[in-house]
Amino acid sequence: MAYLLLVIIVPLVAYTVWSVRRVTEPWFDDAPRHAWASARASSADGALARLEAEVTYRITDAGVRSPEDQAAQVGEDALRRAIVTGRVLSLPGIGDEVALGSDPPAAGIAVDSVVVTAADVEITRELRRLVGGP
Repeated sequence: MAYLLLVIIVPLVAYTVWSVRRVTEPWFDDAPRHAWASARASSADGALARLEAEVTYRITDAGVRSPEDQAAQVGEDALRRAIVTGRVLSLPGIGDEVALGSDPPAAGIAVDSVVVTAADVEITRELRRLVGGP
């Protein structure tokens, strides 16, 4: 009788401990996700530029709140930095990847890439003067 109880109880206890441990461990899907970002600013030579980009990111912490908003913010910061620090001829075009910079990463997410999907440049008088236009 004791052997029968041992054969039944030990596996049952082991399964219960395993299943409880499995449920209490944080779980999250770390598959790549996509967010959208846009930024509008003046370039270093006076052109008003607007860039839109697709941000690819992964969740790295199960408790992260609003990961899409955080990824979009990282993308907007990268786009704005690319516009403000670049001249009109060096602005990223459609399909170009924008550098993320050295800012500390957003908590709970890892941004893999920021790829430009739309780019507009508004010609200003200052830009015309710089390039020698009428």
